[in-house]
Amino acid sequence: MTYISCKPYTCYFNTFEAREEAFNQSVSHLIPCKYNGPQRFWREFNQIIQQRLPRMERQTTAYITSNPRDCLAFGTTRQVLTAARMLARSQKSQRVATIKEIAAEFDLLDNINQPIRTLSGGETVKLALAKTRLLLNCSHRLTIASPFCWLSHQNIHLLTKVVKAYQDQNLPVKIYALEKEDDSGERSLLHPGPKLDQGPRFDLEAQNIRVTLEAAVTEIGAFPQTAAISDVKMRLTSPCLIQGDNGQGKSLFAKALSCAVKIRGEISIGKRNGTPRMLFQDVINQTLLRSFKSLIRSQHCTTENEVKHIFKVIWRDYHLILDNESEVNSYDFDTMTPSLLAIKILLVAARLCGLPPALILDEPDWGLTRKSAEAFVIAVVQCANDLAVPVLIISHKPWWQGLACSRLTAYKVPRPSEPDDPCRFTIVLEKSSG
Repeated sequence: MTYISCKPYTCYFNTFEAREEAFNQSVSHLIPCKYNGPQRFWREFNQIIQQRLPRMERQTTAYITSNPRDCLAFGTTRQVLTAARMLARSQKSQRVATIKEIAAEFDLLDNINQPIRTLSGGETVKLALAKTRLLLNCSHRLTIASPFCWLSHQNIHLLTKVVKAYQDQNLPVKIYALEKEDDSGERSLLHPGPKLDQGPRFDLEAQNIRVTLEAAVTEIGAFPQTAAISDVKMRLTSPCLIQGDNGQGKSLFAKALSCAVKIRGEISIGKRNGTPRMLFQDVINQTLLRSFKSLIRSQHCTTENEVKHIFKVIWRDYHLILDNESEVNSYDFDTMTPSLLAIKILLVAARLCGLPPALILDEPDWGLTRKSAEAFVIAVVQCANDLAVPVLIISHKPWWQGLACSRLTAYKVPRPSEPDDPCRFTIVLEKSSG
């Protein structure tokens, strides 16, 4: 198949909020807002149930949301593909690919019976793309939000394959992205300055690590499978970039390091006691629909003023980095409507105020333009350096290589299936610099 450029079908936006509004309009406002607290979410949810669902257009839209997991309604990869295939076959038009064929086409054969909640971000968007490819014969248009922040450069061809399939049927395609989200350049757009090179040195050690993988919903009572992490003992410099392709175990390693998943073995980082803190890729789900004010109050810090002080430092530095000549207005917590950027800074501030052994930023460009993402990360690293907290950046994007003072590469090595060893694969970490 000849692949095409997605640029002719892509609209670019400067803010997450503007992109979300445009995308939501394209799907008849059927997605309630999740980034402005529970009151707005439930108000819009009720409006959708009572007013919009009864008046839905008959012309169906195949779509992928900004968090692709939000448009996957079933428990496992096989169930999602089976449901989409049943819809496609109901049209009785062209032959529909089998589950095995579509899984092979989108590199999902190893994930067929895997729970959606355990897929990596890249694997999740691959599944969403496979689903929309199956729905081609029963859809009238295709609309996608921010696929480039999830897909690595090596997997963009899967997106262009789906776009071309819809275009070949003369069906309209629209991609809603943030400015330079699809940029593949390695050179930083901003100048971080010397302060970024003053990050702390820290030790990373892991020994005999096994990560428990959640069983599929069809395997209730089965012995849980595990993944291994290779033994490591190395000294690194902050900020440290952990890079690798989609599905190679970067985020799983970060979750093991921050105790966000169940592990056995010994793993440690830095000099301080406690647990490393993590900012997930999709921070909207991490807020659990809490309001901005409740997020400030719910943190484990001595006072709210601690969180607010660190927030204001990062907010100020972010704007100074973006525009050295601008006059930075202080953030008014009582009157300003919180943006996604403000939420990300608040969650980081809440983590830094506890002085954790390390701060982990998982795909920090999610929800931000490329330039905004760089300014955000530089401001966070500068603040963390002042507090002697090491920062780890988890990303497949090439942008961060010039900003990192040390680098690790993660890749997955399959393990042979043995009855007495439920370990599916090993995540190997190799130091490439720093």
